[in-house]
Amino acid sequence: MRSLAALDAYMLPYRHGTHSGWLELCYELGVPVVAPMIGHWLDQHDEPGAVAGFDPGSIESLAATISQILPHRGNIPRGAIKAQRRARRNAERAAIATAHAHVYESALAAAALAHIGAVREAGATAPT
Repeated sequence: MRSLAALDAYMLPYRHGTHSGWLELCYELGVPVVAPMIGHWLDQHDEPGAVAGFDPGSIESLAATISQILPHRGNIPRGAIKAQRRARRNAERAAIATAHAHVYESALAAAALAHIGAVREAGATAPT
């Protein structure tokens, strides 16, 4: 992992696909990714400088993309990039957990009301 984290950039060696775990790992480590403009790799992260695409049939496109992505990081230390991304991911996870809790609470409340209604209805129609 240290070797990957020490790279200036990582080039995805794929000719087809839709999602890359390597791209995710590089994102978490603050390593910019150069990806072929096929599949949906460029959609994985829209943060400027995280991933840039090249035409897989053109060495000129690859060279231009590498030249574009390397200076994009500017003078932001990689540790700061990683900390910002980690904070963003943690906030996303907290928001998702809160949304899930609300959905479950609503479903449980609806089920409880339905159960109470069924019990009342059964009690009203039960023979005495």
